[in-house]
Amino acid sequence: MKKAGCAPGAQRINGKCSKLFDRDHLFMVRTSGFMEEIPKDQQSVIFTLASTQISPETDFIVFDPGSKKRGLEDQGRTLKFGMPSLKHKVYAKLDDYGSKENLSKNVGHPVGTQYVLTLMIAEEY
Repeated sequence: MKKAGCAPGAQRINGKCSKLFDRDHLFMVRTSGFMEEIPKDQQSVIFTLASTQISPETDFIVFDPGSKKRGLEDQGRTLKFGMPSLKHKVYAKLDDYGSKENLSKNVGHPVGTQYVLTLMIAEEY
């Protein structure tokens, strides 16, 4: 049985149709704990996974060193990735500032997005 496509202006994310989300224009914040405690090669993997999997519908990702599984929780709002190679649990959180202009005001200079992706270790949340 063929799955129905998404309406114009929408895309399939984690099996559900949702409004288009421009993953190429995320304003990224890495906390000091994330930068100090997570090796650079793992930071790169986490950023790649987070930026391709996070969305307004699934706006929180847990990278868990105590698990080997991947799955959705909290009615699809949280995606959990098992990552046994990590020494710390890492969170990726997406915040929507409503418009590019509003985020630009908060940041202090023009930005091309309304979304902030924050990468942090669990102890910083």
